Amino acid sequence: LDESVDSVIACVEMGSVFSFSADEVTGVEELERITASIEKSKPSKPTSVVFRTTGDKIMDDYVREVRLRLLHSKIPVYSTVEAAILAHASIAGAGSYELS
Repeated sequence: LDESVDSVIACVEMGSVFSFSADEVTGVEELERITASIEKSKPSKPTSVVFRTTGDKIMDDYVREVRLRLLHSKIPVYSTVEAAILAHASIAGAGSYELS
């Protein structure tokens, strides 16, 4: 990992994953491969994941299912990029970082 990188936010666009999948089962399987890859990365820098759903029940259920699993790997899950950025700014000591 580049030493100039302070932290990593992985953003998973779940709607795109499902759009390129043949069906819902295949979409969930692909999400699981993506999640497993993030989980196995053993990051040395603060890392989090944003799962952006379309509000679909299957996607929302998947996020609820993996949230604790990733947290056990010290990878928090956020529902928005903004929330992840604010959390990472707080960790980095950026103080009162605000999004415009």
